[in-house]
Amino acid sequence: MRIGCLMIAVLIIFTVLPVVQAIGLNMDYLPDNTLKLHAGESAIYGVRIPNIADEEVRVVFTVESSGDVVRVIDPEDVYIIPPKKLDTAVNMRVIIPEDAEVGKRYSVNMRLAGAPGEEGQVRFSQSAGSGFTVEVIGEGDASTEIDRVEGFVEPSSSSPHLLSISVFVVVVLCIAALVLYRKFRKKEKI
Repeated sequence: MRIGCLMIAVLIIFTVLPVVQAIGLNMDYLPDNTLKLHAGESAIYGVRIPNIADEEVRVVFTVESSGDVVRVIDPEDVYIIPPKKLDTAVNMRVIIPEDAEVGKRYSVNMRLAGAPGEEGQVRFSQSAGSGFTVEVIGEGDASTEIDRVEGFVEPSSSSPHLLSISVFVVVVLCIAALVLYRKFRKKEKI
C-alpha cells in the first residue's frame, strides 16, 4: 500500500511541477554545415534565439572565428528575448579576405549564455553553443545559397507539459503493473 501511495505522490509532483525550459540557437541551413564563398565575397548568415518560456530571458551572444571573418551586425551586450518569441534574430556578416587561398577553412563558433538579470528576471546558468565552417572556393565553384527559415511554428499550449504527460502515463502503467502483480501473487498463495 505504501508503494501505491508513493507512486501517486510522485505522479502529483510531476504533473504540478513546471517543465524546465532550455534555450538554444536556430541556425540557417548549410549543406554539410559549411558556408562556401569565393575570396573577397561576403554573405549574411543568421541565427535565431527562441524563447518558449512564459518570462523574458536575457542572454549574451558571442561569436568567434578563425581568421576573424565574422562580425555580428548591430551587436547588443545583452539580448532580451520576450516570452514566447521564437525568432529573435542575430545576423552576422561573413567576409572572406581578397587574398584568401582556395581551400582555406575558417571555423566559426557561437555561444549563447545567460546574462545577469534584474530582480524578477528568469535566469539560467546553462549555455548553448554551435558553429559552422566557412570554406574558400575556386572561381568555377558555386557559392552556398543560404536557406533562410522564415516561418516558425508556434508550439501548442500543451507542448510544455509533454514531459508531465509522459511521466503521468509511465506512472499509471507502473501502478497498473503493480496491481496486477499483487493480484497474481495473492492467487498463487491460495
